[in-house]
Amino acid sequence: SPPAQFSTFDAPDREKCTVRRTTTNTPLQALVLLNDPTYLEAARALAERVLKQAGTSDARRAALVFELATARPGTSSELRLLTRLAKQQRTYFRRTPTEAQALLKNGESTYDDTLQPAELATWTLVASTVFNLDETISKE
Repeated sequence: SPPAQFSTFDAPDREKCTVRRTTTNTPLQALVLLNDPTYLEAARALAERVLKQAGTSDARRAALVFELATARPGTSSELRLLTRLAKQQRTYFRRTPTEAQALLKNGESTYDDTLQPAELATWTLVASTVFNLDETISKE
């Protein structure tokens, strides 16, 4: 049987060639993208890259996360939402550092401990949110 993620994303069974996959979107896909350690690790890796490359500006960080994940620049309203999310998450993770550490320990890879855990956890969740957009997971 195929891996569970293949079934969740309606991937072909690999017994025959598929020229074009159908576009699907189910609640289970969102649960996988938001909770599976593989995707959390990917979001954390993207967050590390963004923190190292985009400086300290939330606007530049949001723009880089969005563009790297979707291959297009974000609109002003999209980036405004992401920066608002970052501010909310930063406040939460600064108040609850144990939650930031718990998030960062997901998966098998280690994270860059030279980065502030609350900041890395904040941008990990922002990246995870962008990963969960329809346009990120579906080519249309």
